[in-house]
Amino acid sequence: MTANHLPGGADLDSFGLYPEDEQRGCGFGLGFYVVMDPVGAGSFGNKGEFGWSGAANTHFFVDPVDGVTAVFCTQVVTWGKHRTPLRRQVRNLVYQAMT
Repeated sequence: MTANHLPGGADLDSFGLYPEDEQRGCGFGLGFYVVMDPVGAGSFGNKGEFGWSGAANTHFFVDPVDGVTAVFCTQVVTWGKHRTPLRRQVRNLVYQAMT
């Protein structure tokens, strides 16, 4: 379920399906994104991290390498010119808090 199932090993960014999230370095497993290239994804996480985002900036991710699971729930809708990198910021803050 956590392997990239996109044809030819493509990443989500190449499909342009989710403009509110940058998806470079991330493939698609069976129900969520899968990080294939942490540097390309702009993440402090590891290869194999997986998760998904929902409406109103909700987000969850699991990093099996570091044993991290995070669930972020908010009711802040940011679309179009008002969108923020809030999901990525929360993910990176979780990793920065680890020592």
